[in-house]
This record gives sequence, structure tokens and C-alpha cells, in this order.
Amino acid sequence: MRVIKFMSQIIQQHQKLIRFGIIGLTTNGVSFAIYLYVTSIGISPQKTILIMYPIAALISYLMNRRITFSYQGSWLWSTLRYIIMHTGGYLINYCLLYVCVDIYHIPHYYVELAATFVVAIYLYLMSDWFVFRKHTSRTT
Repeated sequence: MRVIKFMSQIIQQHQKLIRFGIIGLTTNGVSFAIYLYVTSIGISPQKTILIMYPIAALISYLMNRRITFSYQGSWLWSTLRYIIMHTGGYLINYCLLYVCVDIYHIPHYYVELAATFVVAIYLYLMSDWFVFRKHTSRTT
């Protein structure tokens, strides 16, 4: 019986990851295209993500809360945890841009593309384990 339950959990996790990936690719693809345009007209990469990041985060929250994680818990607490999670994601993104662009002079578009994937992994894990976690009751 435990094997069947374990296999069911693996399948559910895989489905969540696929839904998260589709939402993330769509949201980040559009955001990255806008990022490239905005930086091409002379706005700094750091100022650009200051504007773009919260917009993409809001869209992602609404879609992942409902579609990926089917979360039925408190809006208030999940929103607060989401803000905490995305603050961490923003800081990771900003630090990568600062170190790689300002210190090592790597082209910002390469850094932002890589940062998108680094932050996506962080966001998925934090969404699943922290923001939209299911509270289960344990029986002994």
C-alpha cells in the first residue's frame, strides 16, 4: 500500500512541475522579451527588473495558486509567504546581475537569462515547500 501511495505522490509532483514550468515559461518568456526591449532603449538592467519582477510575480502567483498547486488555504498567509519567497528571488536575481554585470562585465542579457532559470528552481521549491504547502494531519 505504501508503494502505491509513494508512486501516486511522484506522479502528482511531476504534474505540478509540468504546470509550473508551462506557467513559468510563458510568464518569463514575455517578461524577458519586455526586459530586452526596455534595456535596449537605455534603462539599466537593475531598474528594469525593479519594475518587471513584481508584475511577473503577481501574474505567476495568481496562476500557480490556482492551476499548479490548487491551493485552497488562506489568501492572506499564502500571499505573505509568496512575498517573502519572491523577495528572496528578487535578491538572487539582483545579486547575480550586480556581480556578473557590474563586477565581471558579462553582458546583462546572458546573466538575466541564466538568472531566470536559477530563480525558477528556487521559486518552485519554495512554492511547493513553503508558500502553497498542504497541511496534512498525521495519525499515529
